[in-house]
Amino acid sequence: GELPPVVDVEISRETVEARDPPGKFPASDDYEAAIVTWLKRVEQRTGKRAMIYMQDWYWHAYFGSKSADLTAYLLWAAGDPPPARDGWPYTFWQHGTPATWADRQWDHDLFHGTSAELAALIRSPGPPAP
Repeated sequence: GELPPVVDVEISRETVEARDPPGKFPASDDYEAAIVTWLKRVEQRTGKRAMIYMQDWYWHAYFGSKSADLTAYLLWAAGDPPPARDGWPYTFWQHGTPATWADRQWDHDLFHGTSAELAALIRSPGPPAP
């Protein structure tokens, strides 16, 4: 089994703060709409509900932690400890510096649940789209 597809939603902190170059990066509402469109298309084509990978600072700085459309999806949180992002509980948490194993670097990822819940996530298409 495999995990559901994941959309990686991130950009450098400097780009978010400067909106640099001007006019190149979309407004948060447009970006959010594009992400939701992608999520729905992936679900239609794969039969699996996708997850969103995002850092906490990015969630607050760019989206303003306001999106019910995004929080309807599972969160793969990155960076700072994510007790719950404004009521958006995480499914996975990527934290710390990469580990080295077999001459490769690997991220540290933690599943927030039991081994039975992880097996169910792998088997299940996930909750219905919003």
